[in-house]
Amino acid sequence: MNPNPPYRAASEIAKEIGISTITLWRWRNRGWIKSCNIAGKVYIDMNSLNAFVERAKTGEFAKVPAGAAKVSSDLSIYNSMVQ
Repeated sequence: MNPNPPYRAASEIAKEIGISTITLWRWRNRGWIKSCNIAGKVYIDMNSLNAFVERAKTGEFAKVPAGAAKVSSDLSIYNSMVQ
């Protein structure tokens, strides 16, 4: 058996890295990772997942906060409220 298979079940990957299968679905839907469907079960291409992780480490997929998150991340607003 190959110790590093090119494809692994999405459910196994989600459990292993601590995310939901919905998150994997979103990444697949956005084209960030590749997958295939075999007999109704989704398998993730490990090469594309590894490439995605490396790209994510550089901050490529990070978003600028919006809405309430943006307000709470702006410390100048907080500082003006405290004084």
